[in-house]
Amino acid sequence: MSLLNLHTTKNKIKNMTNTIQFTSNSLKAVFDKTYVSKQSSSIASTSFNDMFSTLISDANSISSLNDANGLSNDFLSPILLMMFNQLFGNDISFDTINASSPEGAPVNGALTQTSHEGHVALDFGIPIGTDVKTTMEGKITFAGWNNEGYGNLVIVENGAYKTYYAHLSNIPVNLGQSVKTGDVIGLSGNTGNSTGPHLHYEIRKNGIAINPITSLNS
Repeated sequence: MSLLNLHTTKNKIKNMTNTIQFTSNSLKAVFDKTYVSKQSSSIASTSFNDMFSTLISDANSISSLNDANGLSNDFLSPILLMMFNQLFGNDISFDTINASSPEGAPVNGALTQTSHEGHVALDFGIPIGTDVKTTMEGKITFAGWNNEGYGNLVIVENGAYKTYYAHLSNIPVNLGQSVKTGDVIGLSGNTGNSTGPHLHYEIRKNGIAINPITSLNS
């Protein structure tokens, strides 16, 4: 082996060693922080899932892991997933890794109000008692009365997405329940700040309301 090749090999080994050490230190810090959070009863499992998704995103954005060291995003994510699974066992849901997005309409009804500034949502005019179906699979993270004008409200969450179904007359689902696309999660009504029987439908991505009209054509 030539001196040049030997020098190149030594540099590669050094880079790989630095990467392993960096990754080990970073993961230890995250594991310590996450373990403390996991023990807190005030943090729901969805919050932990969000934390895990953020970790994956942050790890994939670290440029130092993608340069001359030869470690790609596709290589890192499964390793992090396996390490978290080994650390926390089967009680942690990783639904956020393959999160689905909302598709279609929650009811068959005429649009009485479209999305605009101050109302980033859709209103469907329908008779009280109409079946309201979830537009994505996920977990029920809210099911009950809301004091901010929504009235009886159900929220379905999956990864970065949350779908809101408001002004319901009846809620047949429970907090923490898993649902599939098309499942009935409520009956339409006229509760809360409502001027007539209708369904108020919202989609939020990363906590920000987005125009649901694009999902109707999915």
